[in-house]
Amino acid sequence: GIFTNASTILESSRIAVARVERYVRPLGARYMRWAMGKRNRAIARTGARFAAAADVIVARTGVAVEAFQAAEGTRALRVLECPSAHPRSLRRILREERSLQPDFAALLGPETDPPATLLEETDREVSSCDVLLVGSNYAGETYVAEGVDPSRIRVVPYGVDTDLFSPQPRSEKPTVGEGFSVLFVGQVSQRKGVSYMLEA
Repeated sequence: GIFTNASTILESSRIAVARVERYVRPLGARYMRWAMGKRNRAIARTGARFAAAADVIVARTGVAVEAFQAAEGTRALRVLECPSAHPRSLRRILREERSLQPDFAALLGPETDPPATLLEETDREVSSCDVLLVGSNYAGETYVAEGVDPSRIRVVPYGVDTDLFSPQPRSEKPTVGEGFSVLFVGQVSQRKGVSYMLEA
């Protein structure tokens, strides 16, 4: 149902987080790491098979190393697509967030404690690419803070096809009931600041 009291929403969220923490998180996190690792290895092997014949290789973080290494000695341009902030930067921010909002720590995700292998792989990917693509100036700044030459970074903001997705005119404002209504569209996660929204 729809909660009309912010304290009810906050308390319900805390209860849900506690349940996630106790039952799902240990198994879910291990399974996700295993599944993502398996998927990433398959993508990386496939990319490496085709890399030597490519003029340009565009690979996402987590799957780029093998393709970039296979293209060493060729004239292929190696482009690393970085969909988020640098993992070390993200780790610092999320650890700080965990201490600020401990009741919502379970909603921060695995980026709070990335394995050392992920950080090492990111370092190898960054050092072996020619260009890094990031979605925002902020993301680029996190890579610069980790020692990446700014001249290698290109900011390509996330876009949308406005022919497919555009606001439709409304004849009248939708009504939910009396009082203040909030619509949250996004991942319910502390990475997105859900606790701050609920407290507001």
